[in-house]
Amino acid sequence: MPSFLKSAAADPQKQVSYPIAKETVVIGRNPHCDICLEDGAVSRLHARIRFDGERFTISDIGSSNGTFVNGQRIARPVVLYNGDRVRIGSGEYLFSTDSAKSQRAASLPNYSVGSAILDESLSKDSINFTSQVDLRNLEQFPMIRQPQVDLMKEIKVLHTKLDVMMSMMKNWGKVTNRRELLPEFFVNLLKLFPQADVVSILAPGEKTPRLKLVDYRLRTGRNETPVRISRSIPQYVFDNEKAIISGAPARDPRFNAKEDSVLKKDVYSAMAVPIFEGESQRPFAVILVESRTGESKFTDSDLDMLIAIANQMGLYSENLNYQQIRHQEEMLEKEMELANQVQIALLPDELPEFPGYTFFDYYRPAKSVGGDFYDFIRMPDGRLAVVLADVAGKGVPAALLSAKLSSDVHTALMFEKTPADALARINRVYHTRQLGQRFITMILLVIEPENGRLHLFNAGHDTPFLRRTNGNVDEVGFGKHGFPVAMMPEINCREVVIDLLPGDAFVMMTDGIPNAADGDQELFGPMRTRRFLERTEAVSPIDIGKGLIEEVRRFAGSAPQADDQCVIVVGRNAR
Repeated sequence: MPSFLKSAAADPQKQVSYPIAKETVVIGRNPHCDICLEDGAVSRLHARIRFDGERFTISDIGSSNGTFVNGQRIARPVVLYNGDRVRIGSGEYLFSTDSAKSQRAASLPNYSVGSAILDESLSKDSINFTSQVDLRNLEQFPMIRQPQVDLMKEIKVLHTKLDVMMSMMKNWGKVTNRRELLPEFFVNLLKLFPQADVVSILAPGEKTPRLKLVDYRLRTGRNETPVRISRSIPQYVFDNEKAIISGAPARDPRFNAKEDSVLKKDVYSAMAVPIFEGESQRPFAVILVESRTGESKFTDSDLDMLIAIANQMGLYSENLNYQQIRHQEEMLEKEMELANQVQIALLPDELPEFPGYTFFDYYRPAKSVGGDFYDFIRMPDGRLAVVLADVAGKGVPAALLSAKLSSDVHTALMFEKTPADALARINRVYHTRQLGQRFITMILLVIEPENGRLHLFNAGHDTPFLRRTNGNVDEVGFGKHGFPVAMMPEINCREVVIDLLPGDAFVMMTDGIPNAADGDQELFGPMRTRRFLERTEAVSPIDIGKGLIEEVRRFAGSAPQADDQCVIVVGRNAR
């Protein structure tokens, strides 16, 4: 199911396609976004596209300049359809997908329409328009009142129509499912327009803009004899986004009554109105009302009323869309909360008690769940292993992989002879599973408790820091990294041995710390981390860790956290 955002550049060679290849895609200027747009008008975290298995929705996530769909700024999640135009910053992008549910189709249920046949023999040019109303400029077309022969009778009719309209609107407010909407809707249309014999709703098919019949009603009920309904008038209305009223189309001299099956049924008068979506302001269906008995024609006031009904129906349909999207988001939020609880349960619930050493840990995911993982594991020979890992990516996929990593790391350290063998085993497991573009950066630190000797293995992770008791700071193992886990068949990690002296602190972190950005998109960076460790007066690992986190928070200010953050500090107590 290929899906893309394509830049709407006029020159095809300058067009850029951004794939939407997972459930949640974040768009913004931050380099860690799934779609990174280097545009000064784009916020660091600007918009989010989600796929729930059937439909795509786009939402703005607090951007400065807003997100626009088909020219309308969105204030809540909006369903994306194939061909929609999305403006983010100064760029415009075309949403493209072959997902069947994302083709612009009816927002109404496809009923079994029984014995009804769409007739296509009427051409666009053969429709005689008595009146035509542009719904985008409705105020330019004031209501045209008909001569009032009997004022009291007219008032009584208007009261009746008002009662029907009020009842219709009241009942629509209670609708929670579109299948509840149409039956009573057709009944009320027949009440509002006494001259109507057939009322129907048509909408485009899933993969074609050609209209199909959603449902219909006859004043006389459903006939076993097929009812022929012309597609030509509603198709014109849908394509041109205009409401029309047609007088006496069956007697138009341009029509060939001998070949036109609809004319044989003597369509005396007809009116049709498009139903627009609230957000995109694009039609998704057409209401067609026909008079076939020849008793009276529809009037301009009838058309005005049908336009008002169509507008309300569009609003209610859009509200149902929003309710469904919001319900899905609430369910997803609950699931994410549960996933967060599960992930926290997999992390150490307390720091290890290791005589002569003090530890500090900190973990904060960018989303409800994240891809950072750490653990303290006692080895059979009495040594302590400290593991810090960062799964590429964020959110649920990264969290699932980190949860699996927790079990695999324990198993490897228990059964392999050396830490290097354990790391090689983990790499083989994940490389053979072909994780696509996903990989895992990891630090494996093994502590010998008696002499404070540290054995460091770095698989593509950020370089850790060693802060000596005299305030000197070194980057440990710089240039001796191996490949990240799962990237290559062999990880090629070189062991680095360090002596942790009393009062020293060994500081490890995931890239959410150096990559923390302020409001101007400037990164905290490893140099600021080093400078903090050099100038801090903190001595204990706990104070050092808390101080580093506070330094990052002050630097980022109100800017949102873009990546998972994890810090581990190992300190050897001063004698």
